Order: sequence, then C-alpha cells, then structure tokens
Amino acid sequence: MITPKNVIDLLKKDDEKTIRKLYDENKKGFLIFANRYHLDAEDVLDIYQDAVIALIENAKKGKIDDLQSSVSTYLFGIGKFMVFQKLKRE
Repeated sequence: MITPKNVIDLLKKDDEKTIRKLYDENKKGFLIFANRYHLDAEDVLDIYQDAVIALIENAKKGKIDDLQSSVSTYLFGIGKFMVFQKLKRE
C-alpha cells in the first residue's frame, strides 16, 4: 500500500516515476478548480507546475514529514494559495 509517507520519501529522492504520477493524477482536477477564477489557461498551468515544484522542495526540506493530509490535498493547498496570490496581484 502506498502511503503519504512513501510518496514523500520518493519525492525526496527525485523519483521520476512518482513525480510524473503525482503530476498526471492531479493536473486535471487542479485545472478544473483553478479555471473557476477566470485566469489565463497558461497562467493556471504555470501555477500548477510551480505548485508541484514547491511540493517537491518542501518534501526535500523535511517540511511535510508529518503531513496529516494526503499529498494531493497538500498540493492543491499550495496551488490554491498561488492562485489567490496571482489574483491579488492583478
């Protein structure tokens, strides 16, 4: 069984298969969520990619070792914050 801890450990090791799977499995849902805010499609995709990078960096820094939610929920939280920051700037 794959647990959030397993995924975090694999992200720390830059496991390409895990990163790709996480990226692909969450992309559609995030794009649907973010499109509610009427941002440019390219901006939404950039935000998603930045959120994935931030997730990987946080895993490597040990910031999510005790994550209480799923990795996907955490990723969406990062992305949601980035969407709101973008809206605030515009």
